[in-house]
Amino acid sequence: MGLLGKATNGTAKGLGTLAALGGLALIANLMDSESKTERVYVDSEVERIKAKAEAEEERREREHERQMEKVRKKAEAEDPNRMEFVQDRLKEAEKARLVCLCIMILCFTYAYIFMMGKKFVAVFFCVLLGIILTCFYIRSKIKIKKYNDYISMILVHNEKSIMNMASKMNCSYEEALKEITYIISKGFIRGFSIDKKRRIIIENYKVSKRSNIIDPENENKSSSTKNVTKCKYCGASSFVDLSDGRHCKYCGMRV
Repeated sequence: MGLLGKATNGTAKGLGTLAALGGLALIANLMDSESKTERVYVDSEVERIKAKAEAEEERREREHERQMEKVRKKAEAEDPNRMEFVQDRLKEAEKARLVCLCIMILCFTYAYIFMMGKKFVAVFFCVLLGIILTCFYIRSKIKIKKYNDYISMILVHNEKSIMNMASKMNCSYEEALKEITYIISKGFIRGFSIDKKRRIIIENYKVSKRSNIIDPENENKSSSTKNVTKCKYCGASSFVDLSDGRHCKYCGMRV
């Protein structure tokens, strides 16, 4: 009995120790779970605040873009023939040329692939379409260059005679008339019409915002560009002072 009692006592103590250790482990596990839950909550809260801040930043950027677009539209309505607005309209016309360039590249790429597979009929049609698109692309590029030249003569050099413009472009009167009519009809420049009897361009606005006299409010802005010696667009060194700033005499871009 004594031995059994001692053994029972020892077993009880061992079980008590195990129970105590188990309890401590359970408490530690519960505390760790609470800590993990708290970290997850904190992390989710941080992510929520971060997402809210990003959404607010995007909203501000969109609002800023809307405000800038309103300012731009107002400025364009007041002076639709400012060169930067004219260039934006020309860029819109160039989108078809860029699409043509992408399709042309695809045509020649597929022609090479078909050639590797010895599909010569498909190669022929791809190369033919690529050549046609190449010709269209080059022709379109030349036309955009011509449009820029005509616009520069009209807006920057204040040229009104179609005959003089045809002479400068080394083409016939009919060809110059066709190009200028297209420029006006597409709205690249606004407020102009053509007098075919006198063979001149008429500006329909009663008050033109383009002038060789600098406005007082733009005087400081224009004076800061007087130290520019070359146009960053075409490299020319001759400039004209207009109401909205200094422009290149040849390409018409503002410097």
